[in-house]
Amino acid sequence: MTERNDSLLPNEQETVMVYFDPELIQTMADRSAAKRQNFRELLSAAEEGSLDAAYRLGLNYYEGSDGAPKDEAQALRWLTKAAEGDHIAAQYSLGMCHLRGVGTEKDPVRAVELLSGAAEQGYLPALCELGLCYELGSGVEMSKERAAELYREAAEQDFAPAQCNLGFFYYHGIAVEEDDAQAAEWFAKSAQQGYHRAEFLLGECYENGYGVEKDLEKAVELYTRAHKGRHPGGTCSLGECYAAGMGVPKDEKRAAQLYGQSAERGEARAMYLLGECYEKGAGVEQDLAKARELYRQAADKKYQKALDALERLD
Repeated sequence: MTERNDSLLPNEQETVMVYFDPELIQTMADRSAAKRQNFRELLSAAEEGSLDAAYRLGLNYYEGSDGAPKDEAQALRWLTKAAEGDHIAAQYSLGMCHLRGVGTEKDPVRAVELLSGAAEQGYLPALCELGLCYELGSGVEMSKERAAELYREAAEQDFAPAQCNLGFFYYHGIAVEEDDAQAAEWFAKSAQQGYHRAEFLLGECYENGYGVEKDLEKAVELYTRAHKGRHPGGTCSLGECYAAGMGVPKDEKRAAQLYGQSAERGEARAMYLLGECYEKGAGVEQDLAKARELYRQAADKKYQKALDALERLD
């Protein structure tokens, strides 16, 4: 690997003259200075009691953006201050901090309290996240029925994640009667807003004719959109289309590349399928050791086909 040149001068063997645009450098310096100034102004406003400034400051500390250093403890502090002043978005964000353990220990019960407060005021992200808490039994007694109610309330107000979640309930008959047509309809509404999980699931509907007329080209289009949005399921399914020549020309090398990208994002199905590629030499050079490694990674995620493959190889 080439070592970085830490000098401000080019390496001795460098023969190409590099031109630095002084106007560009000055613009970047000006932007940096402006961010620092904006941060100071935001901090001052928050200290003077502005709830919106406190909320924005909390987010900036969480993200390490707009002149603020990344500091989860400071993020929690300022989001708490805004939430205590009944700032609805801050209540939601603070709830997510307690749910994920950002700047504090995980406390799903406290998270549900905060999300409920924001949901009662009609804050759509809180309605959807509270639905997920009920679906998983996180911080509250599990109730798929209550989850469905909350998803529907947010979905009917065009909140894309809730539309996708409600569609998934119809897709699998969770707390509602299984209905592929309803599932596809909700997935479509969500996908139209660019929600990548919905694009992936709607692609699956078109691939298999679930609730819609089968259309492989449409499936590929949706999987491609989901892949471009870095959804691992969409990337993996697009790989399967290339592997089978389904809606696109068959290309095993491209399939293996897509499986690899999906596997890097934690998709167990992709780990298994890439393992198959290495086992069979499809799109990659055959490598049984690599195949076993990938099967084992997928098996660690309880992917049954990978468990079966390991047993077969052993």
